[in-house]
Amino acid sequence: MRNLKIFPIALFAVLLCGTLVPGARASERDKKTIVTFSDAIEIPGQVLQPETYVFKLLDSSSNRNIVQVWNVEEDQLLATILAISDERLQASDKSVFSLERFSTDSTPALRSWFYPGETSGRRFVYPQYATTEQSNYTDSVR
Repeated sequence: MRNLKIFPIALFAVLLCGTLVPGARASERDKKTIVTFSDAIEIPGQVLQPETYVFKLLDSSSNRNIVQVWNVEEDQLLATILAISDERLQASDKSVFSLERFSTDSTPALRSWFYPGETSGRRFVYPQYATTEQSNYTDSVR
């Protein structure tokens, strides 16, 4: 009789855990990162004003280099950017955004994004500008 009372409770606990685990994996898969910029930052195709933004990878099984930029409420998609793979020697425990200036009077441009704990990241491509090697300014935001 006692086992009959424990069974529904155990079943409920297993079902509850089953619904929570996929949510945790989804956040890791999309690399959701919330970042606040204190100055205007250029991304391919536009300039983001000083605000809080959400960066995520598009849920695509064929291409893991499509980055989406959302407003903080995640109800407005601001940009969808095709990036290329980037590598670094050491992982950081926080997200790292690298910036560069294409000229001394330009808005800093987002060069790359690395998710915490990873040495591989996403590099943003700006075909209309000089390459990083020709630029005189680089910086990182954590």
